[in-house]
Amino acid sequence: MHKQLLKTAWLWSAGFVVYLLLIGPPALFADAARAMPLDSTGPTAGQRRAAAVRVAKARLPVYFIENRGQVDARVAYYVHGANKIFYFGSEGVTMALSRALPRQSPQPTLARVNASSDALGESSVSRVIIKLDFVGADPAVKPVGEALSTARFSYFKGRREDWATGLKSYNRLAYRDLWPGIDLVYSGSVDRLKYLFVVKPGADPKQIRLRYRGAESVSVDLEGRLLVQTALEDFHDDKPIAYQELNGRAVDVATNFTLSSQANAGYLFGFDVGTYDPSKALVIDPVILVYSGFLGGSGDDRGNAIAVDSDGSAYVTGETNSTQLNFPTAVGPDVSQNGGLDAFVAKVDPTGSQLLYAGFIGGSGNDRGNAIAVDSLGNAYITGETNSTQTTFPVTAGPDLTHNGLSDAFVAKVNASGTSLVYAGYIGGFGNDRGTGIAVDGSSETDSIGASFPDGDGLGALATFDNTQNGGLDAFVARVAADGASLEYAGFIGGLGTDRGTGIAVDGSNRAYVTGETDSTGGSFPDGNGFGGLGGLATFDNTQNGGLDAFVARVAANGQALEYAGYLGGVGDDRGNGIAVDGANNAYVTGETNSTEVSFPDGNGLAGLPGPGQIQRGGVDAFVAKINSAGSALIYAGFIGGTLDDRGNAIALMPGCASNCEAFIAGETSSTQASFPVSVGPDLSHNGGVDAFVAKVNGDGSLGFAGYVGGSGDDRGKGIVLDGIGAVYLTGETNSNQGNFPIKGELDRIQNLGFDVFVAKFCVTTCADVSVTKSDTPDPVTVGTNVTYTMTITNNGPDIATDVELTDTLPGAVTLVSATPSAGSCTGTSIIVCDLGSLANGASATVIIVVGTTAIGTLTNTASVSLAETDTNPSNNVEREHTVVTLADLAVKAISTVTAAIPGSAIVVNDTTLNNGKVAAGASTTGFFLSTDAKFAAGDVSLGSRAIPALSPKQSSAGSTTVTIPLATALGRYFIIGVADADSGVAETKENNAKARALNVTQPDLFVQALRGPSTAAAGANVVIDETTSNKAAVPAGGSTTGYYLSIDAIFDGADVLLGSRSVPALAAKGRSAGSTTVTIPLATTPGKYFLLAVSDAAGAVTEVDENNNLRSRSITITP
Repeated sequence: MHKQLLKTAWLWSAGFVVYLLLIGPPALFADAARAMPLDSTGPTAGQRRAAAVRVAKARLPVYFIENRGQVDARVAYYVHGANKIFYFGSEGVTMALSRALPRQSPQPTLARVNASSDALGESSVSRVIIKLDFVGADPAVKPVGEALSTARFSYFKGRREDWATGLKSYNRLAYRDLWPGIDLVYSGSVDRLKYLFVVKPGADPKQIRLRYRGAESVSVDLEGRLLVQTALEDFHDDKPIAYQELNGRAVDVATNFTLSSQANAGYLFGFDVGTYDPSKALVIDPVILVYSGFLGGSGDDRGNAIAVDSDGSAYVTGETNSTQLNFPTAVGPDVSQNGGLDAFVAKVDPTGSQLLYAGFIGGSGNDRGNAIAVDSLGNAYITGETNSTQTTFPVTAGPDLTHNGLSDAFVAKVNASGTSLVYAGYIGGFGNDRGTGIAVDGSSETDSIGASFPDGDGLGALATFDNTQNGGLDAFVARVAADGASLEYAGFIGGLGTDRGTGIAVDGSNRAYVTGETDSTGGSFPDGNGFGGLGGLATFDNTQNGGLDAFVARVAANGQALEYAGYLGGVGDDRGNGIAVDGANNAYVTGETNSTEVSFPDGNGLAGLPGPGQIQRGGVDAFVAKINSAGSALIYAGFIGGTLDDRGNAIALMPGCASNCEAFIAGETSSTQASFPVSVGPDLSHNGGVDAFVAKVNGDGSLGFAGYVGGSGDDRGKGIVLDGIGAVYLTGETNSNQGNFPIKGELDRIQNLGFDVFVAKFCVTTCADVSVTKSDTPDPVTVGTNVTYTMTITNNGPDIATDVELTDTLPGAVTLVSATPSAGSCTGTSIIVCDLGSLANGASATVIIVVGTTAIGTLTNTASVSLAETDTNPSNNVEREHTVVTLADLAVKAISTVTAAIPGSAIVVNDTTLNNGKVAAGASTTGFFLSTDAKFAAGDVSLGSRAIPALSPKQSSAGSTTVTIPLATALGRYFIIGVADADSGVAETKENNAKARALNVTQPDLFVQALRGPSTAAAGANVVIDETTSNKAAVPAGGSTTGYYLSIDAIFDGADVLLGSRSVPALAAKGRSAGSTTVTIPLATTPGKYFLLAVSDAAGAVTEVDENNNLRSRSITITP
């Protein structure tokens, strides 16, 4: 499929040549873009058209970067912010808030040169240090990074041993048990650094005490916010909220800030929390609002160039002053400088939703990245300028390891992971030298343009087309060897005047094409000897036309000669800013001119030459020109512009385009739609100030489209590149805010003061938005049964999508049953690839994949969709479905019965059996067992069972079962155990299914509770005996007889005389029976002292637990 073809096309090449374009003094540097928020892709609203657009300004999350020695050891993690750094340590958080004062940048007039620079100056920066102390906290607690992000950070600063590379970053930071039972968790999004406290059950929120030091004042306003005022800026903590999770929902808890001032010691604050359940966790959630975003600075962070790899990942380079990591120890205002600028390189994934890496290249001076290229292996090549010397700049195996004076150009290669510099070194002489363009070819060597000698000792024996500096400022081209250790050639392009190189490209034969500007005349340009030095070769224009002219030159592959050079211009000022070359070696140039059509492009006017615009409309216009492969003629030339100033800053072609290519131009314009040639571009209305623009010039030179990208502020397109399927990537600068800049995507939606970098992706050929959605059924699913995944692939337009391919990666714990597409075919068993053919605008296809489950767990199934065309919304190309594979979970939820029973008796057991699982349970049996302990074991006696019907998840079944205690059961303490799924007929996640109830196996216990009778009686007299017989046991007793006896010693034995008895009915547990019985004292009884005895169960009819407590006696005196 198309993805495989792209991969094959890129894998054949093993090495690369890097070509660098450099300039020397004296130069003006364009006010380029602020760096670091990188942008992603996303569709604009719009009708079906040839140039459907995807513009994105992205949101980078907050990255907590680990400290591996690049900053003070007291810091565990830190966060780069816009003009601020937050340091996190065990004692608290240190906030370094800074503000860069505006620099005096040249206004965008004709005198501005896009790729040159003013002196590498520094901004006057003031800052304030604020510390947030954790008062009374455990000093041993250190923050721990959580939620590992994809982004890696590298600091290539100083010597190699001082580099900090491949640093991990996290999206969350946690202090666990900072106070006893209390966690502090930091996270962030957009413009907020968020923190919250988790108070665990039983912990006291009054332990939370924090203190701001270094602030001018801290107060609580009427809205309950904590206001922090500093000498530089103010911020606030939102009114805190608190809540608890109760019964599955969040319940609010009243809370407020408490604040006390401690004079010079700072401002102590905590929280006053209302009534809550201390047995449950409590969350206290304030938010610190930092008024600007977390990426970018206030005027010293700029993005200058963009490249894209075969996967669609974007690479951006520029300059930033946001990398100063000096940890402050004092609090309050700080008026010291924060250090110089660093070059940066950043990589963003194809969807624009993730930063993959960010690297900073620099020393103690100022360092700028001006241009970038990328090879098929993902290595990034950067050129720029630096005044940092070799003692602090990260020179490694570069072409020159010694700084030569003032500013030098540099060239660096960053590996594919962004974690190492493959090489870095200088190119320059005693003057100011700047790298402004870079290109990479198939053998890994580079060309560059400069103004002084490429090292402090001059060109020496280096073979070159021109090794003599010709006067004023010269451009030069240098090629760096594949290993970066040496220059293969270097030479000047220039005459007696001022000559600057601004753009470079390389053809398939490794020849370098250079554009720039010059006011040198043909008598000295291009090599000091005029055009005669080219052997009389006819060029498209060998006459300088007045003022500044753009120039185009081609350097032979071996660097020994200029193959052609010529002017582009009229009587005004003309500058070449960007260049590209097609497969037939035709050169395409863009730039700016205030020459009119009367003299542009060769002093003689357009004279019917094809081109996008035949009339110069006023001010400065962008221009586009195409030069034939021999350099002998212009194929087309023309203007793009309106009545105000318009500039073409960069140009790109479709990779691999053979000839007659469409050219895409990035630039800037102040002209409104009333005069600027807008057609079907991304935005047909000028938005205010300066807008970036994107334009397409057709193969015949006519204007294909042009449109704006911008908001109400100033927006400039600085770099442009196309990927292998024709999507256009644009980078530039903007100070428009998020309210009016055309934001789309996920990287950074907040404008961060001053200028921000923007990155945008456009679809300008055939454009479609193919999405995939997925559902699973059932979910949860029982192990061993099938799951059906249904995927719907939809083309949301506007154009047809061809070669649509769905790739579904099955989890490891499943087996494929079937894969059925609605059209096309599917192959594979673990990775299913379905070729779905073409989908018209609005059409859908379905793929149904059935798999068998084999193990408990959560299945993660990922489906992705691809197409041959540019997808305007890659964020909906991947869908994941999580399916829970599990079993039923039967358990006896409740059991009840009597507390005591007689051996051989029947009792009723009540139970509730529950399916606690997430899937249904089949019919089962709950068994009841007699056990000597509460644990179900093999030796327990089965008493009976109850049939349980099939149960849905969380469904229960209640019932009563009569069971009999075995007659032979010894008396004692036992347990009735109810066991769900006693016969193991249902597979379960847990087999701990039993619940027990204590049971005392015992017998009745009869005794005479009370006995009353006369104290004297005559022999032969009748007497009345009142007695109460009771059953003290917890089990019933059968009917019995209580006997009455006359005894001489209160001991019941065979010598006692039976007087009579009373029948006692059956007695319930704890029951009793009272009665009166008349008996006769035998006439023959000898007078004297005797005892009346009452004996329960005198006949022994009831088996009792205790047969020794049945007697009660009362004394009686018998008289004659």
